[in-house]
Amino acid sequence: MGCCAAKATFRKLWAEYRRHRAEGLHSQNQVVERDRRRLSVNKAEDVANAPKTDVRGNVATSLEGNILDLFPDAQRRTSVTGAVPPDGVQQKGFADKPTRKGGDEGLKNFKVGCACKKGLKPESPNQDDFCIFRADGTSIYGVFDGHGPYGHDVSAFVQEALPRCFAQDPQFVDDPEKALCAAFPAAHR
Repeated sequence: MGCCAAKATFRKLWAEYRRHRAEGLHSQNQVVERDRRRLSVNKAEDVANAPKTDVRGNVATSLEGNILDLFPDAQRRTSVTGAVPPDGVQQKGFADKPTRKGGDEGLKNFKVGCACKKGLKPESPNQDDFCIFRADGTSIYGVFDGHGPYGHDVSAFVQEALPRCFAQDPQFVDDPEKALCAAFPAAHR
């Protein structure tokens, strides 16, 4: 394609893009409804007020105990994970995420700190989650950023499932890189 033809093609595509933006079209023949443009704001209150269950569509929470149970011989062990606020409690903006702590030692002894704060949208739950697991010389750190109306459920599930899949992989000790790569599809199942 010559230089002039390329410029003409670019101008045509640019004009089509501007027309789509002006008409509210984001892809060919697709109009985005007004209330879906900011789904996390418009629908989050419905999701936050929905009844809490252990089964969230195809996603179920892991009720298999603490991941530290996988390291019974560890001399020093600790865990800190994000927790779901009690039913009916709506966190204020920039409030700390509730946490669950486990193990024999606190994070100070490992010289580790963490912070997870809710954003400013009053109708939206804190959609972020995290985990810290330390057992002797083994450490697992995770940060999970949820998006959309079910972002808080997805990040909470992954916070529980991914580290467990990683630590239970047969290659965890010998080849942690392969174990981590295998943990993602395992957690997705």
